[in-house]
Amino acid sequence: MNPRNPLDAIGPPSVRDALTTLRDALVRDAGERVSGLVLWGDLAAGHHAAGRTRVSVAVILRDTSPATLTAIAPALRAAYRQAQVEPLLLRADEVSAAADVFPSKFLDIKARNVVLHGEDPFAALTIDPRALRFRTEQELRNLALRLRRRIVDGHGDATEAWRALREISGAVGLALHMALTVLDGGAPAPHALAEVLDAASSALGLAPAALRPLAQVRGGEPNASPAALLAAVLHAVEVATARVDALEAP
Repeated sequence: MNPRNPLDAIGPPSVRDALTTLRDALVRDAGERVSGLVLWGDLAAGHHAAGRTRVSVAVILRDTSPATLTAIAPALRAAYRQAQVEPLLLRADEVSAAADVFPSKFLDIKARNVVLHGEDPFAALTIDPRALRFRTEQELRNLALRLRRRIVDGHGDATEAWRALREISGAVGLALHMALTVLDGGAPAPHALAEVLDAASSALGLAPAALRPLAQVRGGEPNASPAALLAAVLHAVEVATARVDALEAP
């Protein structure tokens, strides 16, 4: 790969074209007011599934005045129409402070990113482990509440149960990824759903294959009971919540 062309490794071509157009338009329309453009998430890590992989970019601005936001609006709206590019708009001087309330998101950006233009304010970013533990517990508890409701709503209705599993699989993967990161003292955890589920089963002392069918639900209905799978996912989330909660200083 040509190091001066970081987009060479990003695919498919339609997404590369959208990101190239976005980068060039931001520089043209806002100039030095855009201090950085950072692609992050699955696509930055080299993973892409058509229709399922989000194209996430952090647009780092020197100011977030209405004038600047208006200047970059056409380019961002065009990128969304072309490839569903989702922008995170940040001032360069607020990244460190914002990390306290978005620790998991910023840790993900720090771990998996490709700098498309300018500076990377996440490279030297330090994530407060207390903020990460608190946010992770919050996400896990919220997910447990959602899962309990889904079990009630899907009782006796396999179609509804499968729909619930498809809709919540991404949130489960993210929450368990965060839990693994916290439980391992901040060490990088896997991001791919199948790997997260296997690692979580091992770390939480669950049956190795209990969660595995969740990685297949977006592609169809695996050979499993949806009610049993929902129950297994809820159990994993509740165990993870208790383990993360136990890390809180007395």
